[in-house]
Amino acid sequence: MRHTKSESGSITLLSLLFAIVVIVIGIAFNQIVRMYLDEAFTFKSSMENDLQARSLLEKFTYCFSKGKITNDRVLLNCDNFPKSVKLNGELTPLEEEFYISIQDTNGLFSLNSLNVEGFKRLLVNECGYDYAKADNFIQSFLDWQDTDDFKRLNGAERFDYSVENKPLPRNYQIQYKGEIIFIKGMDEKCYNKIKNFITYYPTIGYNPNTSPKEVLKAYLKLDEGEVEKLLKYLKSKPIYSDNELFAVSGRKIVFDEGVYFYPGRYFIVKLYKKIDKRLVKLYSFVINRNSNINFPYEIIFTPQE
Repeated sequence: MRHTKSESGSITLLSLLFAIVVIVIGIAFNQIVRMYLDEAFTFKSSMENDLQARSLLEKFTYCFSKGKITNDRVLLNCDNFPKSVKLNGELTPLEEEFYISIQDTNGLFSLNSLNVEGFKRLLVNECGYDYAKADNFIQSFLDWQDTDDFKRLNGAERFDYSVENKPLPRNYQIQYKGEIIFIKGMDEKCYNKIKNFITYYPTIGYNPNTSPKEVLKAYLKLDEGEVEKLLKYLKSKPIYSDNELFAVSGRKIVFDEGVYFYPGRYFIVKLYKKIDKRLVKLYSFVINRNSNINFPYEIIFTPQE
């Protein structure tokens, strides 16, 4: 049978169209396969990082539990770990792009044993509050925790929150540090500026050796020059007594019973890894070193810290 030119042209066009469809399907399938392979490799890498991080944390936690706590650091005696790690939240390299930071909560403002005047100064320094606004927040903060519904002069109780359709006061101690966002006078912007300087774990005094600059400045009522002078001194050695602190800064802190110039029971531990030139926080938890006959330490996992 002989084909006309028009029939041959139609067959060629159909063949070309079929080829294009096959190529398009092949490219699409190839892209889907590549996408799933990329996801598989990403998942594999993520699982390997997680396994490596967990293994490293287990070893470090054991090493930390055996370590010797000093005024400003923990001394370690384990293979493949640094000889010491500072307790002021400073990053310390571990292995294979992993970094650890440990913050002694005795160097922070505790929301459950609050230094009121120091915390007011923190709000003034970091959030731009004036002292009247800072004092109003403190009164609302105290109203939030007390067990009655009697409002302080510039505080806030159930009625003030109910008319604004906001969460009502707990009438109990703060249970997580982000809770203060709900308290009248606090907002998310201010909270984000101070969240690294506060904790809801109770403190038993104050340790300037492990305090961030912002806490030192507020707690001790220092100006920029005075706090820089103190930080320079702390880089050379820890402070052991009120007299030594007074000689350096002109301030004293021991007015009540407590543990001063030494870490408390709780330590905020954060593990980071450098991924694509960025530090990524992998884990955050709290270690309680209040050991007894049954256990050497307690680990508290909390996303807030």
